[in-house]
Amino acid sequence: MRKILVVVGSSNSVKVRAAQEAFERFFECEVKSVDVESGVSKQPFHEETFVGAKNRAMAAMRLIDSDFGVGIEGGITNLAGKGLAFAAVCVISKEKRQSIASSGMFPLPNEAIRLIKQGKELGEAMDILTGLKDTKRGPGAIGLLTKGVIDRTKLYRDAVIYALIPFINNYYTW
Repeated sequence: MRKILVVVGSSNSVKVRAAQEAFERFFECEVKSVDVESGVSKQPFHEETFVGAKNRAMAAMRLIDSDFGVGIEGGITNLAGKGLAFAAVCVISKEKRQSIASSGMFPLPNEAIRLIKQGKELGEAMDILTGLKDTKRGPGAIGLLTKGVIDRTKLYRDAVIYALIPFINNYYTW
């Protein structure tokens, strides 16, 4: 089997590790990362989160010729009157086939939502609330809120696996 090259549109080690763990379940692969801009707000909301993930995957593939590009973008949405955090994932193949998926959504504390409405990113809000630094490159909100039961790598890895479904089953969503 030929080893495939996967490029992740982020230098965040959590996102890179999540993509590597997901792809290794189905492919023999090498995973590289490249820092790219999402082209969306610092803290995206709703559909904008998926746009950011797609932009990251496409930008990464423009910089590194690869078999797959992966974009992972953390976002916030509002459902049933509650602020929920989630990750959007976009996987693009060399043939320009695309798939999107999301992680599970989880409720945020009201104080985090208040800080986000004031212009803070979720990671910044969690740093302020916990007194920790750079939690978005570590456990993230999900790790902090689940007391370490679920970490960002697992949250993102499962979302990447969901986005791989059309590729591992040889069908494409669009």
